Amino acid sequence: METVIKKIRELEKRYYELDKEAGKYNRPEFDNVYAAIQELVKDIDDVGDRSNLEHPLCVGTVIDEALEKAGFSNDGAFVSDFKKYREIEQQAREIQQERMLLGMGLNESDRQKAGFLKNDAMQARLDNLIAKAKEENPYFPYTAPFASIEKNDETIDDFLHCEKSDIKSCLLGYYKELKRFNIDDLFAKAGYPFKSLFEEISEICSYISESINKPLHLENTIIDILKDLDKYPGFGQVMQVLILKGILKWFEVCNINEGDEGYTQAYELCKSVREKYYRALIFYSKFIDKNENSRPLDNYLATCELYKYLLTTLTNKDANTSDEAKNEPQQLQNNSDSDKKQYQRVNKDKQKTGIQQCVIPSVVVGDLTLNGIIEPNTSKWLKSKALCAYFVQNVFEKADRECISKYKNKYTNNHFRRGERRKIEPFESLFGMKGLSGAINDNKKTESRPIGSDEIEEIIKKHNFIFKQKA
Repeated sequence: METVIKKIRELEKRYYELDKEAGKYNRPEFDNVYAAIQELVKDIDDVGDRSNLEHPLCVGTVIDEALEKAGFSNDGAFVSDFKKYREIEQQAREIQQERMLLGMGLNESDRQKAGFLKNDAMQARLDNLIAKAKEENPYFPYTAPFASIEKNDETIDDFLHCEKSDIKSCLLGYYKELKRFNIDDLFAKAGYPFKSLFEEISEICSYISESINKPLHLENTIIDILKDLDKYPGFGQVMQVLILKGILKWFEVCNINEGDEGYTQAYELCKSVREKYYRALIFYSKFIDKNENSRPLDNYLATCELYKYLLTTLTNKDANTSDEAKNEPQQLQNNSDSDKKQYQRVNKDKQKTGIQQCVIPSVVVGDLTLNGIIEPNTSKWLKSKALCAYFVQNVFEKADRECISKYKNKYTNNHFRRGERRKIEPFESLFGMKGLSGAINDNKKTESRPIGSDEIEEIIKKHNFIFKQKA
């Protein structure tokens, strides 16, 4: 929330800077031109000059006609000043719109911290903006969880030399797990047969088994299903989470091992599914209302380390009403404060190997995603290379030496620590960022702290983690 308030304050500062700049060009005679514009657009609704903040101001022929009507079309300096003033005005309007939309998600106290004054006219304008935006996008002010994912060019599958493999697995354990948490009751209340979930997962998993030599096509198929579920806000996200979780559970007990035919593409596909699961889980935890109806799923997801971390973070940020405590999953209600803090650490005894192994713990992936540092679907680093290098550099320098020492017999050469050869390639692969070694050296030479370093230091401090990688 503090990040949103800070952003609103920055926009406010920029707005006043533009206002000051506009004063350099303003002339009293501009009122005559604005009166002419109002006359020209009196029968047009979708223009910004009719007090519609969501539409841009008029440009082009309307402005030229208004200048002519006002008698200034032949005054080159006046025309230049007016058009420059209008350009600045449009930028200021866009800033105000963004500021208002960010303020929509704040409570009254935070709105005051962000500099908003109670204003009925502004609220009416904001309500109008929101109503129109929600008509176009039911997830407003957010986008649907999988709206921005692009599909692969699956014709490239023909040139990847991927092997076929008869992957066998079973979903019985997942079925019993969901039954134990009464997920079938959730489906019944929503009016959907519980059977439909397993029909969908079974069809996907069977297709994976048959077509593992076409990994890009398989990933596109999964993307199509997720995008289709985007059309159903609320229960669509429930299905996204449970379908992706089901695929991961199917992979966990499958018969394929490292070195088997088809293992490489199975590993990559599983990693892709896990990234999409993170995205779905983060979206569900942040943006879908939690209530008595959602309790079975909330209780089930609270067995997941990432979800427990996300929920604990959100609960701590948005605290502290009795209603919020009432809607907290049972697993969190039954845990002490020290247990909740433990959710923020890596559960080292349960880290997976093989297909399930990740370069960094899921809770860290979640935190980097929530802070807008990596892209949820691909883990692509969204900030500067210098900041990525700063993150890796901090991992090397601030890893918990005591914990490494504790596990050194079990994980010899599998963890980063001082004096070891530092393997940067897994980070470059994970974040899609090449040349990190050089960037780390540049940071050391300049002794600079890149923009965003405070957030990185906070994440490192919060998670006194160890990074695991394959030997």
